[in-house]
Amino acid sequence: MATETECARPRAQQRSITERIVPIQSLPDILACCARGRAHSAGIATRRHSPITMKATLSLLAATTLLVTNLLADPADLVKQRAKELINQNNVRQNVAPPSQTPQSPATATPPAQPQSLIRLEADLAAIKADSIVTPQQKQKLAAEIMAAAQTTNPSAAAAAKLAEDLSAAFASKPLTAGSRSRLVQELDAVLNPSKYPQAKMQAIFDDIQAIFQEKGFDRKHAAAISEDVKALVPR
Repeated sequence: MATETECARPRAQQRSITERIVPIQSLPDILACCARGRAHSAGIATRRHSPITMKATLSLLAATTLLVTNLLADPADLVKQRAKELINQNNVRQNVAPPSQTPQSPATATPPAQPQSLIRLEADLAAIKADSIVTPQQKQKLAAEIMAAAQTTNPSAAAAAKLAEDLSAAFASKPLTAGSRSRLVQELDAVLNPSKYPQAKMQAIFDDIQAIFQEKGFDRKHAAAISEDVKALVPR
């Protein structure tokens, strides 16, 4: 027997209109999206690429970019750079005159007088002992002394604070010897007051500061970070 149509049934047995309409929400995802008049592909893409997946993708992209950059770097240039850094460290170790001292001057020549704030800075750095905790007040004092030492430049307070923070951490880890501290402070004086050191080469000073910490046993990353902090003191 042929299937009885809905209209042929007695009225009491006919289903209501709402019963005969399938809710859009109960349709498959793709059909439901189409029923609402939207492209279903966008919904699928949204569900497929969760925040975690996107973060993982971005991390992989960043790592790939770094790897490609390292691969493209000229190995000869890297070798030259490392050799130069070893020479700088050896100069620090043998107490060769720092770059802030002009080549025409003998090694025993007296460097220009330093501001009192740098003298206090050197003393405060010497007071930081290994494995000690440097207080915020100590760091603020170091930053203030760095700012006060700038007689012919105008470094930002943020740059001085960053240098004070990293110097505090470095000295609390591996304090420098008296000779290295004196060398560091002289280099800082040349950066903050370049008019007193007209023959000094800034990049050579930055390299020497990195060498001071590498010679002490700091890894290249941390030594270079302190050098970059000093570089940030120079107005651009």
